[in-house]
Amino acid sequence: LSMSRIAEHVLIVILTLVPLHAQAQSPPNIAALTGLAPVATLPNSPEGKAALDANLKITGDIQTGALQQPLLMSFSQQQKFALRDCFITDGNATQLADGLGSRLGGIYQEHAQYKDFQTFTSVSKSVAEFIGYTNNIAKSDSNAGKYFFANATTNGKIPVSEEANAILAANGGITDVFGKTYGRPAGSQGADAYGNSRPFQTEPRLIAFRSEDYFDRPSHSLDWLRGPNQNLFDSPSYPSGHTTY
Repeated sequence: LSMSRIAEHVLIVILTLVPLHAQAQSPPNIAALTGLAPVATLPNSPEGKAALDANLKITGDIQTGALQQPLLMSFSQQQKFALRDCFITDGNATQLADGLGSRLGGIYQEHAQYKDFQTFTSVSKSVAEFIGYTNNIAKSDSNAGKYFFANATTNGKIPVSEEANAILAANGGITDVFGKTYGRPAGSQGADAYGNSRPFQTEPRLIAFRSEDYFDRPSHSLDWLRGPNQNLFDSPSYPSGHTTY
């Protein structure tokens, strides 16, 4: 087998490990939501409230650079990489190819490239279809979780099943835990319309900066928070969609 074919087969094996369930509130969804539900109960205890307070402070300190993390890069370098990584190459997963190793990863990236925001190449048609199918399933599961914890719906509007609703009720959990705790309840000024506003909406201070994006073009951090490149204003924060990618 050629090295490019080996890279293709390795990637397929890796992606096969991703759960493929599309139905909202399916048994795997229920199990996942149950595991994530303790976050919705944090306001019920002093320890939980302390955790929420610490989350706000640490998140803010990371964003402003006040938290001195043991990293090799300077804060300005971290900002540069963060802005570059705002664009996700989910069409061909080329950003993840370094997980294949330097040799296979390099070969993969030679064939899997992005020319602009929508135009990309793949190592093969079968891998492209597999990645596309997996992305659709994973994003469906991610959205099911985001809207469940934001306002107990499947998509922002349709109520979840009674079985799913019982997950919150069982332990006194609430929806929109981050929005309510941090003074940005769903639908209020500057908040996510559905709930669980993101840190750029809840933090008392936000540092905006300029650098280059994934395509080495001048960009601004707010372009990826409020648009035009990406608008996260009404995209609930919990659980993080990056976990599916």
